[in-house]
Amino acid sequence: MSIAYMPADAAVAINDMLDCCAVVKPGQNVLILAAVDGLHGGRNLVDEQTIAWIRSGVQARGAHPTVIWADMPSRPNVIWPNIPTPETAWKIPPIVKAAMKGADLLINHISDLSSEEHLKEFPELLKELKLPMVRNMATTTGLLMSDWARTPHDLIAEIRYRMAELIKPEETWSLTHPNGTHLEGKVGSPGRGGESYAYWRRDGYYRPFPDGTLSGGESCRDERHLCVRSDDAGLGERDRGAGPLLCACAHFGRRQSDDEDRGRRGSDSRSWISRSSRAPRRREERVRNPGTARRRASARDRVARAVPG
Repeated sequence: MSIAYMPADAAVAINDMLDCCAVVKPGQNVLILAAVDGLHGGRNLVDEQTIAWIRSGVQARGAHPTVIWADMPSRPNVIWPNIPTPETAWKIPPIVKAAMKGADLLINHISDLSSEEHLKEFPELLKELKLPMVRNMATTTGLLMSDWARTPHDLIAEIRYRMAELIKPEETWSLTHPNGTHLEGKVGSPGRGGESYAYWRRDGYYRPFPDGTLSGGESCRDERHLCVRSDDAGLGERDRGAGPLLCACAHFGRRQSDDEDRGRRGSDSRSWISRSSRAPRRREERVRNPGTARRRASARDRVARAVPG
């Protein structure tokens, strides 16, 4: 297709992505992936003009772009908490896998090929090939020209890094409310490894664009814990699997002692709050919350006055 005039807003986003996120260098072999179904209303939303603009931008920087329009295989939707099977799991097309082996940089527009999704083969292959991947979520001209895509990438990266510096593994934290809610826990270890949540994504293999400001850790498997996520919400993302930043033991209504918590969990090992413990706790909350009690009493009085004696 012929290269159409690029609007200034689109140029801002593409230049930012290629220079600050992808960090394209002269002489690199850059693989640009897109899926055919996305051109016709499929799940891998994309348009040809976006791919053409990005290809031209890569070439203008002295790199060598190769575009592959992949025909992604059909598959049933697998939505959390269901588990993918060999028949429903997402797979990398063999031609795409072969092309990745010869690339220095991957710019990916296929949401079905995502390191945050159920496809475990993809991040493992990226790590094996030591291939940096830019996951471009601004896959259409309209998205490229949006405020979301034109927010400076370095600004978002700086915010993300500085916020992550404040998060220290093993430190305790708590949130309380005058109504009686209490949430407390301990900061988990970074899921990607290492001792700190703070790192620059441009130095790693996974480089989302536009980026998010919070990082995630490993999922907490302890039934006593409430997993509090801090995900980078992107287009097409389902169950990220990147896991929560904080692993928290939550008690709503009032603080509980360890003995009480263990007693509640003993009646139902599958849930961190058993069914048998919910009813008594609800009754206690009614007594402990005078505002709620007054409102209910007032409602009963109004009903009594409205009904003839």
